[in-house]
Amino acid sequence: MTAYSAAFFQNCANFHSFGDSKFVPEFDPETFRRIVEASDAFEQADQRAELQKLIELTEKEMFTEAEPFKSLGFSDKNGVSGYYSGNVTEAEARLVDEWCISVKLSPINTRLFKTAENEFTLLVCSAEEQSERYPWLGQHEHNGVKITVKAGHLSPFMRKVAGFLQQAGEFAANETQAKMMQAYYDHFTYGNIDDHKKS
Repeated sequence: MTAYSAAFFQNCANFHSFGDSKFVPEFDPETFRRIVEASDAFEQADQRAELQKLIELTEKEMFTEAEPFKSLGFSDKNGVSGYYSGNVTEAEARLVDEWCISVKLSPINTRLFKTAENEFTLLVCSAEEQSERYPWLGQHEHNGVKITVKAGHLSPFMRKVAGFLQQAGEFAANETQAKMMQAYYDHFTYGNIDDHKKS
């Protein structure tokens, strides 16, 4: 379990950061369930149902090495992705990326969901949901597809990260570190990838 956890956190997922190939625990799903059920969190009645639900939601993607779960990619290329819903094809993602570039919105910090035929929702990961920095919010059309852009995806987590970065900035050793922390803060608050690059 320790080796799997270390590999997971090192790669920020259960796929190797180089080659996008999947790695799985060196134990079976039943052993994993027993480990979770032995935890202090599982002992708390208010968390038990939630943990059981999480196990059911993640078990297949955690242990299955068959297609499409064995490699990262688009569903039409026999892959899985956390950046796109399972019904988004590579061609559709390219079309939305093309629109993003035209309005100077980096798709790197987004997730794309296909809600209906030729209709997509693009979620920007940021603490803030509304800002004058978001000229691209709302509904748009591009080459026959509708694209709805929303900011504030994962905002509860992004607010915490931004808050901690702001606090860290107060302890910067020099002006360069202070500017770096401010740029990180701006990135997590507003989701602009240029601030991340600047940091």
